[in-house]
Amino acid sequence: MTREPNIGNQTTFFEAPDIIFLKLKGACVWEEGSEINRRHREWGKDLDRVFFLIDLSELDRIDPEVRKDATRTLAEVPLRGMVGFSAPIKAKVIAKLIFTALNLFSKKADRVPLNFTATEEEARAWIAERRRELDAAAPSAEARAAAANPPDQPNAKRPGGEEASHGR
Repeated sequence: MTREPNIGNQTTFFEAPDIIFLKLKGACVWEEGSEINRRHREWGKDLDRVFFLIDLSELDRIDPEVRKDATRTLAEVPLRGMVGFSAPIKAKVIAKLIFTALNLFSKKADRVPLNFTATEEEARAWIAERRRELDAAAPSAEARAAAANPPDQPNAKRPGGEEASHGR
């Protein structure tokens, strides 16, 4: 379902396969932020991973209730990286506040990097590199199956209680 990407002064949209783009302008108030966060939860709920790509060039402030809701949202989605670009120092501080709250309340941020780049192109390159890192670190389906049924246990039970046949 295609939606208008603008919510008040803010803009957000989903880019397949796994990017949530967000541009924050001026003050992000509750009426905008609550809808942004609702969409982010909706878009992220069925994904294996999600990256936030955030244009912070024009951010002035985020209302405290919006920051709290954003922290809850980030804890709910399968966040694997967040990168802000074109961020002045004030915007970086605001983003770090949200990320620190995420770390304190969800134990997620220690596994999820927050990065800042000068340009959107650099931010997208960072996401591409992060994808490669995650893909390289993910065990293959064969490796997971082998770990579940080690070869030295020919009669090992498989999930569901079936015995392994090993071709016999």
